[in-house]
Amino acid sequence: MTKKRRIQPRGWKYSAAELREKFESYIKEANEAQAEYPTQKGDVLRYNKPRVPNLNYFVNHKLNISRNTFRKWYDGTIVRAHEERIGKEYDQNRHERALELESEAKFIKEAFESLEENALVNGDGSTAGLTFKLRARDRWNPNQEEEKKVEPIKVIMVDERDKGQ
Repeated sequence: MTKKRRIQPRGWKYSAAELREKFESYIKEANEAQAEYPTQKGDVLRYNKPRVPNLNYFVNHKLNISRNTFRKWYDGTIVRAHEERIGKEYDQNRHERALELESEAKFIKEAFESLEENALVNGDGSTAGLTFKLRARDRWNPNQEEEKKVEPIKVIMVDERDKGQ
């Protein structure tokens, strides 16, 4: 008789609270970043130079997970897998945990998009890089004109002289 292997879902490295905590820590770190500038006297001048927060850097270097795993958190792949298995292998607590993780991941993804758009509008960071990312992610094109469907209107001109006859 073969022993049934319990499948451990991927992506359970963090709880929703831990995910939020890591996100807030990264945002604080990005806002408090400093740059150094050497002067002619040999001194080093330090000044505040906040970095534009980046979702890929956060996922890969702060969470140490793949972008694909994070995508599964926010697009509901994990939640759907649990909905299919409730009562078989997984219990209700794991399903609720997956829902919390999905909600938190969606919040973080939207927060990064908002921060990037804000940086583009305010001129922080590399404008070309942020514009490229907006074009690639959102299919944004600043030169694109919306197609307007214009229906021709039939106009009949009536001469004032012809009205009296």
